[in-house]
Amino acid sequence: MSSRKRSAVWALFAEDPTTKVAKCNKCGRRYNKPATETLRYHLLHAHCINVPKEVSSTRKKSGGDRRDREEDEDADLLSEQEVRQQNARDAAGQAQDGLGDGQGQGQDGRGDGQPQRRHPEAPSPSSSFEGPMDKCLSSALGYSRGGVRDKKATDALCYMIAHDDLPLRTPEKDGFQTFSKALQPLWKPPTEPTVTKRLEEKYDSLRESFGRRIASTDHLSLTVDVLCHEETMRSYLGLTVHFREGTGIVDVETGIKYMPEKKTSENLRAAMRELCDEWHIEKEKVRAVVSDGGANIKAAVRDEFGSDRHIACAAHLLNSVGQAAIGLDVSKPPSEQERADILIIPENEEEAEQLLEDVPEDADSEDNGGAAVLSLRPLLMKVKRIVRFFRTSDVASRMLIDFQVQAGKKEHEALKLIQEVRTRWNSCYYMLERFLLLADPVSRILLQLQRERGATKRKPPNLIPGDQLEILTEVRDLLKPLEEATLLVCKGNAVTLSDVIPMVYGLKKSIGAFLPTHPVTYNLQQKTLAEVNKRFSGIEYLRPYAAATMLDPATRNTCLNVPGQ
Repeated sequence: MSSRKRSAVWALFAEDPTTKVAKCNKCGRRYNKPATETLRYHLLHAHCINVPKEVSSTRKKSGGDRRDREEDEDADLLSEQEVRQQNARDAAGQAQDGLGDGQGQGQDGRGDGQPQRRHPEAPSPSSSFEGPMDKCLSSALGYSRGGVRDKKATDALCYMIAHDDLPLRTPEKDGFQTFSKALQPLWKPPTEPTVTKRLEEKYDSLRESFGRRIASTDHLSLTVDVLCHEETMRSYLGLTVHFREGTGIVDVETGIKYMPEKKTSENLRAAMRELCDEWHIEKEKVRAVVSDGGANIKAAVRDEFGSDRHIACAAHLLNSVGQAAIGLDVSKPPSEQERADILIIPENEEEAEQLLEDVPEDADSEDNGGAAVLSLRPLLMKVKRIVRFFRTSDVASRMLIDFQVQAGKKEHEALKLIQEVRTRWNSCYYMLERFLLLADPVSRILLQLQRERGATKRKPPNLIPGDQLEILTEVRDLLKPLEEATLLVCKGNAVTLSDVIPMVYGLKKSIGAFLPTHPVTYNLQQKTLAEVNKRFSGIEYLRPYAAATMLDPATRNTCLNVPGQ
């Protein structure tokens, strides 16, 4: 038998020595063989009586015997189970608040398995705090304005708004208020002025922190890009700083500079210098500057940092190759575009097509007395018209989904046609790839809709003959190496400078080994090779590319096509 004193909790309960049933002296509730912690929980949450735990003198000296510790652990485990069961019974009892005290329990206060009403002073299980009063008060004070938990929650909210580009009024909206109240009733979300102030403070703090990190770095690389806002049509010069920290690479978007004047090399250089001065970027620390292929931005970089530090963005060059190959080389690089040069595309897709392309519907594969048309663009326009029809017709799009479902696909896995985007050549590749994949159901649907006149509001476009589908298949296969090269040099934070020279030679080899069977694809092959040679001519002679290729263990064995070596 243990010699420890019994807890003071039992003084408020009457225990039957035979059945071991404890009855509360205040409300008459009965517990069958309860643990001390269960009774203490009942007193705290039903009658607001906090009975502190007692530590015996024997435990203070020797830590208690092993049996007492095992009994306490068993009692704690049992009390947790009984507390959960009691909470479930209390929640069920709240649904019968209309019943009288005598209906929920017997005259002697027994539960007998029936739902029982909660004590009027007892808090609801959903909003109660389990634990001592000091912990409850600490949690409540932590979520008050200026508390530790309030500051942490507000910082997380500001991060969400900045990261997900949400409105500053997000915490004031009813939906967010309901969500936050259900998640933590004690926390009051901040208002828009508070969020704005906290974001400004966070920006100043981060700017100071990154400024110190940039100042402590001896080697930097910059990315300079000219951006255009889609709605205001304003141009900006953006500057991103890259530096190595430990074994990783850190990218810092330092800011943008509004460019209302013409984008001459002098103006671009002045804006670039202003952004560098704001962040105290010394010219001697800059090892490389990456930009697009515009002549003005290249001249600005070379005048400011030197010609040996400029690196043309390989992704921009590949995009220029693809655009020129498929007949989209009508736009200037972003750094050379003025506001008058920017084409405003109408929201209506049909009007946009008429504005961008003026190819007649009957532009077939014969012209000039039966001679084959060697241009790819009229054939691509036929595909674009079909894609536009399926994207704007509910009947056609529904039929395309039904065809795929009948073939064994689930409805949410059904594929849709992809429309080409004029500013990115690879969207043409993806359009052809998806169109050829769905060519059979698309042809069946168009043929059926042409027979059923009036099934759609718009007249279905003409089908593409089988010989032209073969041409499109060759075009897709010919453009595939160009898309793979684009994916190779676009690896996020990975350094890809050493991959450029092997990529160029692999691209030339893949395109040159292709065997076209039609004049259209032959012309496309020759045009693509000419553009690759034009954009990447003499790249093996440029020091940054050659040095990176030789220093990279994965590419150092690549043959550099340099005469005499």
